[in-house]
Amino acid sequence: MPQNFYSKLEKLLKRDTRFIDQEGDLLKSNAIDAACRADKKLVELLLSQAEFKNKFFGKISAKGEAPAGGRGFASGGKAPAFLNYNVDIKKFNETIDEFKKLPLAKQKRILFDLLNKNQLYVNLSEIEDKEFKVGEGDKKLNGEFYER
Repeated sequence: MPQNFYSKLEKLLKRDTRFIDQEGDLLKSNAIDAACRADKKLVELLLSQAEFKNKFFGKISAKGEAPAGGRGFASGGKAPAFLNYNVDIKKFNETIDEFKKLPLAKQKRILFDLLNKNQLYVNLSEIEDKEFKVGEGDKKLNGEFYER
């Protein structure tokens, strides 16, 4: 995705005070946690702008269903890094029509279960890496916890 998209997303997320620290830096871990919980305020925020609505939600019907002609969860058969290592993408894509017929709440639960939860945190050894944009409050808390 172009850097411009990430800059716009960061700007949008910073509208929610739960996702920024005292210095105004984005707290990615808070945003990721909210996304994993399908947080209502975060969903509303993302739906408020067409670019993010289309990227993250695609075309969703009034019933909360993806369009019938939608693509599978991932192309090929290789699981993206954020998925659990034992997910069989090919099998998931073969049953995508059945998945789409499930209630939205059940779809969310299944997708959450497919995630590799290890991708939802930053290793302590990488906490100072500017790429992760870990807030000063999180750094301080981790420093105290790990007695650094």
